[in-house]
Amino acid sequence: MFCTNEKFSFLSSLLFGFSPILFTTTLNIISILLIIIPLILLLIYFTVKLDNKNKIFTYVLLTFLTALISPISLFFAIAAIFYLLLMLSESLKVTRLKSEALIFAIFVIIFINLLIYKNIFLYSNLVGITQNTPLDPINISFASIGLISLVLSLGILTLIFGVIGLVVILYSKPEEHSLMSLAFIISNLILILIKAINPYTGLLILLIPLSLFASRGLEVIYTYYQKT
Repeated sequence: MFCTNEKFSFLSSLLFGFSPILFTTTLNIISILLIIIPLILLLIYFTVKLDNKNKIFTYVLLTFLTALISPISLFFAIAAIFYLLLMLSESLKVTRLKSEALIFAIFVIIFINLLIYKNIFLYSNLVGITQNTPLDPINISFASIGLISLVLSLGILTLIFGVIGLVVILYSKPEEHSLMSLAFIISNLILILIKAINPYTGLLILLIPLSLFASRGLEVIYTYYQKT
């Protein structure tokens, strides 16, 4: 999807698997992230592939399951909004089935999260999105982590190749799956910048689309190297 050579897809998956932030947040730790992130990725996949009504039951089931498991499901709701805006800005057609499914998912996820985590949101706004803690510990996390440390935790190679791949795709005609990944990055960066989530959790989720774009970056650099 992001590149035509499977070797670069494999290399980008290796970059993801050996990224420092992945070890920091998941090594020897039982975390809900190990469940919710694959579910969100499945939702993204079914969103892109939702071209007939045969998949709608699975899509609805995944939506409810993701919303019930963790408030991190709000990532998908926010990303879905940006995805629709990006599709509109690029004059790309969104089928009626897909647009209705996305709007349904957005409202279901927001409603269930408000219903279950109402007290957390009233107390700490979006800070409760990743863990049931008050505002201060989250701010301490941001205060104690420098910008360079945050960047290095993503992995230098993943960041470099990911940004290259993203720029190349944006300068060409971006496809639907690329816009979904871009929407994921935008929504995640906004939540990180306004300190609505734990920085490590945000970077771990940001690592996923960056790794996908990294496969395109690797392919572009290899192609350029062969020509020179």
